[in-house]
Amino acid sequence: MGDEASLSHFTVVSEAWRQKPEAGQMQSAIVSLKVWETGSEAALRTLIAVARSEGLDVVGPAETYATDPLEPQQSGPFAYDFQVTDFDPDAED
Repeated sequence: MGDEASLSHFTVVSEAWRQKPEAGQMQSAIVSLKVWETGSEAALRTLIAVARSEGLDVVGPAETYATDPLEPQQSGPFAYDFQVTDFDPDAED
């Protein structure tokens, strides 16, 4: 377990893909989460693990920001507020 004093708060955002119900089609999405972690690389690994558990492949590039927390620090690393926003990369603005 990590030492509580050594954790920092991050928000991580990246593009991801997931398999659509129609065979062979992929859906693009933006994924994000907030995390208390030991560093930015660990925060990115957490995003990748959570996304995979939800059937998404993070394809990056990822952006990691040191942010103010919405949840208090706990005794070890933890993630919260995982969000997925589907989008069509071919859609016109």
